[in-house]
Amino acid sequence: ARRRRAAMGADVVRIGLLPAQAKLLSDTSTPIIGFSGGVGSGKTRGMILKAIDLARLNPGLPGILALPTYVMIEDVLIDELEEVLESMGIPYTPKKSAPMRYTLHFDDGDSVIRLRSTENPLKAGSGSNVAWVILDEVDQMKKEAVKRIRQRCRHPRARVLQQVFGGTPEGRGTLYKTFVKEPPKNRETGEDLTRLIKAPTDDNHHLDPLY
Repeated sequence: ARRRRAAMGADVVRIGLLPAQAKLLSDTSTPIIGFSGGVGSGKTRGMILKAIDLARLNPGLPGILALPTYVMIEDVLIDELEEVLESMGIPYTPKKSAPMRYTLHFDDGDSVIRLRSTENPLKAGSGSNVAWVILDEVDQMKKEAVKRIRQRCRHPRARVLQQVFGGTPEGRGTLYKTFVKEPPKNRETGEDLTRLIKAPTDDNHHLDPLY
């Protein structure tokens, strides 16, 4: 029989998190979150943990975790994703041929994480609607691909409908425009729809002291 585990509690997910990662995972109400950090800040690990948590919070529904290229998915993302899943004891079934996806097995239902490259905008936004999207290194992505992926984030049965943009603090690209220059607001209430979380490298106590 396939091994299953109880659905993760919020306290389990947050064990060992860096301060910025804890802020990212604890926010399930802001529609669009920016997660900004440089090399060694724990940004990539934080985005992976957020993807797993959103999969847990939306049982039975798919989400998208995207990077600019398939090389980045294969060389960076997959190993770290599997390491995190195994360290948390979450059973999963990978599909590493295109279209790539990981099916996570929770007691409340199986949730699919679709791994997408934004090299081809048409393929990046293909498929059915999803409950959440995470765009890591969004400033390196083609704008049309970002637009198409975001348009998929409208699943009618989503419990937590959320978009997360990840990137570095430098530059004046999508991250800057979305969270600093022209943050979108609710058309009816005027309320902000975004939140920018900064992940300082100095907060990462896992780094070598000489880093």
